[in-house]
Amino acid sequence: MKTRARVSIVTLVLLGLTACPAAGQNARTLIAQDNSFSVMIPADWNVLSAIMRVFAVRSPRNEDVRVLTLDIFSNPQSLANALAVCQRVPVAPGCPPLRLWSPPLGPVDVVRALYPRLTDDIQQMRILGAWPTAMAGKRGVIVRYQFMKHGVLMEGLEEIYLVPGLATAGMTYWSFVASGADGPREYFRRNLGLYAAILETLKYNQGSLDAAARAPFVIGAEMRKLNERFYQKWWPVLGGEARYPDSSAPSGQGTIPLDRLPPDAQSYDWYLCWPGNGPVYVPHGHPAPCPSGERIPAPR
Repeated sequence: MKTRARVSIVTLVLLGLTACPAAGQNARTLIAQDNSFSVMIPADWNVLSAIMRVFAVRSPRNEDVRVLTLDIFSNPQSLANALAVCQRVPVAPGCPPLRLWSPPLGPVDVVRALYPRLTDDIQQMRILGAWPTAMAGKRGVIVRYQFMKHGVLMEGLEEIYLVPGLATAGMTYWSFVASGADGPREYFRRNLGLYAAILETLKYNQGSLDAAARAPFVIGAEMRKLNERFYQKWWPVLGGEARYPDSSAPSGQGTIPLDRLPPDAQSYDWYLCWPGNGPVYVPHGHPAPCPSGERIPAPR
């Protein structure tokens, strides 16, 4: 599969990949409050939300990684009706509702117009680019963007899919599923591999998904497949790098842009380490570059 991005390569296809941290690494397993999923996160990251509809974690450096399923009321009356229902039956599904309404928006405008309304922290939103994508037979968009947060320039990527909502005489809403990350620009590109590794460990509880009959949760069942292709879709957008053994380098590894791989790249063994910052390739038959190294296909 080719990704429409600013570099022209066929990128890594991470089919069936489950990234796991090496023993003793500074990571911990997070179980959702409703037992709907498990995920591995760095030990020093804070949990903002851990329920089926909203997974969100934040690093001490103000980097966020998330998967969201949100219902947006299409007009003020629908929101008012939902608030009235929840006042009468607080435990009704969807209560309390998101106190926000908007006519249906496309994926780019979800980021441009809706995200700044979800939190006061986002200012001066700027869209840097958008690329079409697809998942589970549905078309989506990868959006690259920048914004200011408390005087700090932030950069982010979001993969967004619109999903069926509800239209009745008394209530109308539309929905979307988003998988993404953002952080201060000085850290974002450097740590993109870590964000990918977090998302690749996200495992939904099939029983919880089966118990949720509404359309957004059906799409949520496919989120792990989407996350496993994180590198395939997102890495080229930022012009990511691969790593390889280099005894002359202080770290023991050299780096090379994914669009400048050697002609014989297919002959190497490729791995993904957790946490990491991009794929690692080694000569065929050599030991894995890290204890948690998971084999992945070579780029074509």
